[in-house]
Amino acid sequence: MLYQKNAVSRHHYPLSNQTLKKQNRPANIPAHYYVGDRDQNIHHARLRMNCSPLKAHLFSKNIIDSPHCQCGVIEDTYHYFFDCPLHNEIRQQLMQNLSFLGNISIRDLLFGRYDLSPDTNITIFKHVHTFIRHSKRF
Repeated sequence: MLYQKNAVSRHHYPLSNQTLKKQNRPANIPAHYYVGDRDQNIHHARLRMNCSPLKAHLFSKNIIDSPHCQCGVIEDTYHYFFDCPLHNEIRQQLMQNLSFLGNISIRDLLFGRYDLSPDTNITIFKHVHTFIRHSKRF
């Protein structure tokens, strides 16, 4: 068990998991990056960092021979979220759920928007996670 030392009385107090999570989270990372299911969160982070199983990402690291999607176009993050015909139905649902944003950019889907409230960014991320899960791409 981890303990926190009280500087005044020299006593040790057990740290809760909640305290540990807050202490280990860098202050400059938005809270909405920690929302939702861990698997979807990991896939979302990998998409942000261009190190996902999308073919363009694997091709850029010389892991596969072609960056092309099954539909014949380069499979990058933009293509995955906005263009790929293999994901039309779930994309329509995503765009409908996020229509309150107006024009939606790839940056909005990957990073959220700093001009929006934390709750709105959490909503964006939850819808993106639903898209990722229903795409069954990862």
